[in-house]
Amino acid sequence: MQPVNRQNNSILIFIAAENFSSVEYRIVREMLIKNGYGIFVTSDAKDVCVGDDDSKVRPEVPFYNIRVSNFAGIVVIGGKGIATYFEDPGVLKIIKNFHSANKLVAAICAAPVLLLRSGVLLKGAATCHPAYKQELISAQIDYSDNKAVINGNIITGTDAAASVEFAGALIKKLSIKKI
Repeated sequence: MQPVNRQNNSILIFIAAENFSSVEYRIVREMLIKNGYGIFVTSDAKDVCVGDDDSKVRPEVPFYNIRVSNFAGIVVIGGKGIATYFEDPGVLKIIKNFHSANKLVAAICAAPVLLLRSGVLLKGAATCHPAYKQELISAQIDYSDNKAVINGNIITGTDAAASVEFAGALIKKLSIKKI
């Protein structure tokens, strides 16, 4: 297993402009911060992002000005709103750029579909929200019912109920020291 290129302790979190999973976002953010990671949020929202519980988050990093070299990885939060990005060339390119730079690429809920469609998730095990399970299986991905799956530098999680396990997998992977 190749170690994550951990140039720094900053993690970029992508959330949908509307209807991102507030539970996934809060748990992942809090656990990463508690473990010493700097968190920066990005989205294509013009001002604030609105979660599925009407909570609001203001992105700190302009979506079209992301420098992959500034981050150890990207985490894509799920929720109903993430499906609007399944064909978005900008989001797919950013995911691909992180993967090409040997950075951590993680997605939870419906968001693993973005990893598949970006060409980053090509083989091995992965998980996602059960509603999108068939898309992964149809692409010959070894679908797992586990709450979180580590597949090289790719981490996937099932849903909001798996947020703690998903964040734990992120921290585990990021903690691996380079040899």
